[in-house]
Amino acid sequence: MIRRHRSWVTSAAVAAAALCLPAVAGAHSSVYETTAPAACTAPATPYTAAQLLATCTTQTRYVFTNHGNTYLLRESNGKTSGGAISYAHRPAGLAAASDFDIFAPFPQGPTTGAQPHATCDVAALDSPAVVRSWQGADPFYAYVPFQRTAVGIDDNAAAWLEVVRAATGVNLEQVADTDAARETACQGLGDTYHPADATQSTLASWSAGQVHLATAPLHDEIAEQAAQIGALRAAGADSAAQISALRSEIAALRLDRRTLKLSLPATIPSPGALARNGIALSLAGPARRPVSVRALISAAKANKLGLRSRVIGRRSVVLDADGNATFTLVPAQAAAALERAEGSLALALDATTGDRHTVVSASLGG
Repeated sequence: MIRRHRSWVTSAAVAAAALCLPAVAGAHSSVYETTAPAACTAPATPYTAAQLLATCTTQTRYVFTNHGNTYLLRESNGKTSGGAISYAHRPAGLAAASDFDIFAPFPQGPTTGAQPHATCDVAALDSPAVVRSWQGADPFYAYVPFQRTAVGIDDNAAAWLEVVRAATGVNLEQVADTDAARETACQGLGDTYHPADATQSTLASWSAGQVHLATAPLHDEIAEQAAQIGALRAAGADSAAQISALRSEIAALRLDRRTLKLSLPATIPSPGALARNGIALSLAGPARRPVSVRALISAAKANKLGLRSRVIGRRSVVLDADGNATFTLVPAQAAAALERAEGSLALALDATTGDRHTVVSASLGG
């Protein structure tokens, strides 16, 4: 399974991170809960702020961050507990994570009402042992998802599909990826279905606005140059050379504002093949830019393999005059450890050049 993420401008990501990313976000999930007025109706004028707020409903929202992926969720499914786990709210000084520590409800404990996945309240999926079984010693969610696809917050559908099948007999891979189909499957077990909380914003969508602001001057300049071309044509002037020069300038401007895109090969290698031969990658972005590329695994996996760092490989490349590059990234220093890896391995690759950054992720088969 391959999960792809949109590119974003680094400055926008930093701005969003400054608002909502705690120091532990790179290692464990964190959730911050807030409220906001919604569905307001303006009273007859003139009216005061208090009169306007009196017409609103209070909407609970969750800023959810997991391994650098940040989502703003709205409390929309009516289930206000048993959701994502906020390690930022876990009691400090504990020697080990007990079931109470992990699953105690917010605000006394770290379990919040944020559910980025659909769930089915079946007893066979509710025990701490089953919830831990698809996540490991430090779970990020206090539930087992009841859907067949991941949502892109460092989650892996393959990890929970077999858990659901073994516990309930439901094969989610044969259930349509819709709330209606999942609800029917859940009700067939005699239990209550909860759709995922609504996603209001993602880090990529927040960054998109910053990208627009950063590239707006280029768009304006392109529009101005295009207008000049139109004026020259309308006047019938013999200015083919000028038009050609303007077209070249427009093409250069368009090439310079390209976002950075990192692409994976059609066939994803196994951990062993990655260790021996590396992984073939391609980049597209602004022309002649130097780009730094890294391959990372989770902190838990790196620790299990005896590695000191999540970063298992680095590569520096320079985009050509057309803004493209193809290369192979070989995790030389981690090769021996990868040869020992058992089962699937979640791999993230990120690329950075100047104000542009992009991330893709893949699951390497065993």
